[in-house]
Amino acid sequence: MRPLMYGYMRVDLVSGEVSEWEERIRNFAAREGFDLGTVFHEPGPDRPAFNDLIHELRRAECRHVVVPAMSHVWHSGPAPGSPGRHRLVARLWEETGAGVWVADPEANRISVRVADRHRSPRAS
Repeated sequence: MRPLMYGYMRVDLVSGEVSEWEERIRNFAAREGFDLGTVFHEPGPDRPAFNDLIHELRRAECRHVVVPAMSHVWHSGPAPGSPGRHRLVARLWEETGAGVWVADPEANRISVRVADRHRSPRAS
């Protein structure tokens, strides 16, 4: 049985057709060995779909989320590199134990994985 993964995207940040990005996310999940559940669409910065994603991750006991780019889960307020910028990624981790995968359309591979609950980045 393949592990479950959910998708999340901010529609206001997607360049091109949303359906094309959904397809990229679907292909990424399949290539990486996941079964993809729902892709949550966020209409803007208010993030009601993000709250729905957290609820579903808890319900399904899922630990994997894929996004088109980290900008979809970064808080837009603080400057790059500041701790507040990663508040949403931290919330995913703290509330669900989920890590974030980024589908890189250029390389057609994963480019970044943030927050692995079972392995410390310093341990590598």
